[in-house]
Amino acid sequence: AEQYNPIEKHHHSTVKYVAQLCERLNVENVILSHTIDNDLINRKRVFIEDAQKYYNGKVFVPDDFEKIDLVWNGGMRLKMEKCKIKNLYNLDETIAKELLEKFEYPWEALPEISKFILEIGPKLDNKIYELKGENIWIAKSANVYPSAYIKGPVIIGENAEVRHCAFIRGNAIVGNNAVVGNSTELKNVILFNNVQVPHYNYVGDSILGYKAHMGAGSITSNVKSDKKLVIVKDKEEKIETGLKKFGAMIGDCVEVGCGSVLNPGSVIGKNTNIYPLSSVRGVVAENSIYKNKNEIIIKK
Repeated sequence: AEQYNPIEKHHHSTVKYVAQLCERLNVENVILSHTIDNDLINRKRVFIEDAQKYYNGKVFVPDDFEKIDLVWNGGMRLKMEKCKIKNLYNLDETIAKELLEKFEYPWEALPEISKFILEIGPKLDNKIYELKGENIWIAKSANVYPSAYIKGPVIIGENAEVRHCAFIRGNAIVGNNAVVGNSTELKNVILFNNVQVPHYNYVGDSILGYKAHMGAGSITSNVKSDKKLVIVKDKEEKIETGLKKFGAMIGDCVEVGCGSVLNPGSVIGKNTNIYPLSSVRGVVAENSIYKNKNEIIIKK
């Protein structure tokens, strides 16, 4: 088998050439395939990472014999209705509404959080918000403890509370009336209004819907142990996100029990309860009680 080189062209198109062409033509989706067979384990990851250096759309690298459904407009028929923004969140409960309205699935917004904050931050009403540091906008009514560490870009909403030793690492939107608790760490997140992450939580590369609550010590794990790209899975359905860092998409009014771990690519439907000490992965339907992966009960 021939050796793969992303920038060397012989009788076939290279990943770089295809990615640059698709970017120039504003193509929304691209499917990449190649005869390389000497490194099948890493083929998908390598192709996607190389393409994303030159192309901002969705990249699909099918496994051998994998079936791909197409729709007439040339895009992918990505199912998983329960994972769509419209079925997870009330967008009227976040200052990030304008950002999220651009996308179908919430994780698509993760790479754009920083840019969005930098765009809207200077436009915020200075009667309500004040600039407290480099790209750090904090509502005057918010209560931020002196021991909290905040790195921009960040927006902290009205009447929010950022408690003792909270660690906000940047690219964070904290909604109105939200609570960021003692020793809680945030990184590249959107917290809708009234979200509570009050005790020793880690929330990274995640979006938490209106009134979502994470119990003490519960975390979002945002990188797979094998460092491969995150795939959202729901039984036989799956969506390749193209993201290496992806924590959890948590719907409105979700309760996550103490000490739980939401593994990379978790999507929790609205009004769902996660039992304490759970290890969650994949998609959990709305209005559910998650006891363990084999016992998920629909609320009556």
